[in-house]
Amino acid sequence: MNDDETMAAARPVPEAEELQRLVRRQLAPHARLAHVALLLAAAAVTVALLALGMGEPGLPVRTRTALLALGAIGLGWTGYAGWVLRTRQVLLGRHRVIAAAIGLAASAAFTASALAASVLAGSPAAVAASVAGLLLSALAALQLHRARRAVAALRARRDALERALVARR
Repeated sequence: MNDDETMAAARPVPEAEELQRLVRRQLAPHARLAHVALLLAAAAVTVALLALGMGEPGLPVRTRTALLALGAIGLGWTGYAGWVLRTRQVLLGRHRVIAAAIGLAASAAFTASALAASVLAGSPAAVAASVAGLLLSALAALQLHRARRAVAALRARRDALERALVARR
């Protein structure tokens, strides 16, 4: 048992009213509205990026590639927001793990392209973008680690509650 599981198991078992309050808080209207806003914004930006990337024949290949890559990232965020809104159960932090993974993938893709540009072009702007990308990727990896730990703690708490409820019967 790790520290999170030990802490979760040591907490007292809440009553049914408290459990209902926790479930309602997980499905709060403001969180739902935030994901609706994310869905609308991500979909709008994705459509614009993909339309530019595929609809402008005169664009340089690098520009077209960048627009399509950004469109793919936008598709990821659009899919994530749609999944959160479509899911009717308590997510137990899984949405944070998925969001952090999307953030890590996007920042890693940016970092890789910035590193390639700095090697090929050697410009100071590309080097600065590479450093910024490395910092963003490190922050995204940290966020993913925190989200996974939080999910593990929530699962341990849920398991402890289930054991306590079974023991009461």
